[in-house]
Amino acid sequence: MGELQKNLVRVVGNFTRLGIGLMFGLLLVRLQLSFGQDAFSIIILLGTTVGYLRIFPDIIQHAVIAELSRAYHSEDRHDMSRAFAAAGRVSALIGLTILTAVSGFALVVDQVFNIPVELLGATRYLTVCIGIQTMSIALFAPCYKILEILERFTEVNFWHMALKLSFLFAAGLVLLFVEGSQERFIICYGTLSTLFFGTVMVSIMLRAMHLLPHATFFRRDFCRDAAKRMLRTGVWNTVSNVSMVSQVVFGAFMANRFFGIHANGMYGLAIQLGGYVRMCCGGLAYGLDSIAARVLLVGKSSRRNQLIEVSTAAHAWAVLTLFPMMVLFPQEILTEWIGPQSKNPQFDYAMTANLIRLFAFGAMFHGISDAWDKILIGAGRVASYARLQLGITILAIPLSLAIALKGPEGLRFFSLSFPYTLFYPLFGLWVFPWLLSLWTQQRRWTMYRPLFKTFAVTLLPVSILFLAGLALPAEGLGLLLLAVLFGTFHVLSSGFLLVPKQYRRMGFDFLMGLRSRFGGSAAE
Repeated sequence: MGELQKNLVRVVGNFTRLGIGLMFGLLLVRLQLSFGQDAFSIIILLGTTVGYLRIFPDIIQHAVIAELSRAYHSEDRHDMSRAFAAAGRVSALIGLTILTAVSGFALVVDQVFNIPVELLGATRYLTVCIGIQTMSIALFAPCYKILEILERFTEVNFWHMALKLSFLFAAGLVLLFVEGSQERFIICYGTLSTLFFGTVMVSIMLRAMHLLPHATFFRRDFCRDAAKRMLRTGVWNTVSNVSMVSQVVFGAFMANRFFGIHANGMYGLAIQLGGYVRMCCGGLAYGLDSIAARVLLVGKSSRRNQLIEVSTAAHAWAVLTLFPMMVLFPQEILTEWIGPQSKNPQFDYAMTANLIRLFAFGAMFHGISDAWDKILIGAGRVASYARLQLGITILAIPLSLAIALKGPEGLRFFSLSFPYTLFYPLFGLWVFPWLLSLWTQQRRWTMYRPLFKTFAVTLLPVSILFLAGLALPAEGLGLLLLAVLFGTFHVLSSGFLLVPKQYRRMGFDFLMGLRSRFGGSAAE
């Protein structure tokens, strides 16, 4: 299969997974809301704080990708087996550390968050369940990456959807068969989701072992140098991911301390809806580190530069698929999703809508920068990227806290999101292209060019959407029609970005030829 076909299969499969995952996520929130308002807010609170410990398994996956890719493409089975065993040792260390840390946190959760007394036990139990799920991701991270290195992206997407379904099945079974208090709902949901999740992870391990029988965790002569390099890369991946997650966790924690548990519900809804903007480019980003690792191992600098340019333009176009809708119609989308304000009086829809706009803006930049992040990870150059992320986060969190404490009253609630939604995009848009220009030895303008081109092409569809929004009711079928209208024009505009210039010219000449032919015939 050629390079184009491989990437087409990867991207189409990823977007299919993301589209189905989007529907699953929207449905899961509706089911969780049926547990009760306090139960839903606790699930959201833990998901936007403790749940972000899942970055550590991601760190392991990113840390092992370069070593496993190198060993696999060397076509030395012995080397591959030793590298896989080294990855297993690193994964086990991180997994056990995560479970220990989460279990300890569960004991003091009432000292950190404002939790209703009657739900404290259930909150601790759900925290431990999240820890077990996170540990399983870390333990089997090398198996997951094996599927990516083999570029079996269709299969990766299948397993990813199975993991998503574990939560949906758990919530559905709880509503069907469990009766009683909100505490009972939380405990049963934690138990079932962890059981289903663990079953899927074990299945992934068995599949990876079937594809590569010589890859085993239980090899004594594992490659110690590879393990050290994975840990070294893992340290900088940790810095990178903790910096990113701290921006969101800071807001969730402060919202709980300043405004109470229902503020976490609003915050979580905004994160999820705004986050779908970033998810739009997930189909492009997922697996890009594996592709980059292979291209940089066997390719030339021209292929590297082309990969950066094409990935930047594609990611920018992808995030703009949803961003205008989230900015123009956030409250209407929120109402269609969870029902009218009267059904959820604990949430301020107007404030949540503005928070959605902010998170959509932050997610737009994070989606674009995912392309740069993945390529640098595949190149094994994550350290310089991580330093810049850490510096921005260290600067952004105190600035946001100062605004929350001393700023205007109208900004206090929203300022808690500023590390993610305002400061990181503004600073990152300047420093990350500078970093890439140093690496590639190109001018910084070269990094901005695909962004400006993409935004210029998207200007017309956005203008059409804005004008149509003035004429059509942004609710129900009207909202769906607006989305279809914008999506159609946005897809058509992609021709200027995705179709090579010479083919666009051929198409234009063909249309002009038809016009002159039929026009001439009509004149005669």
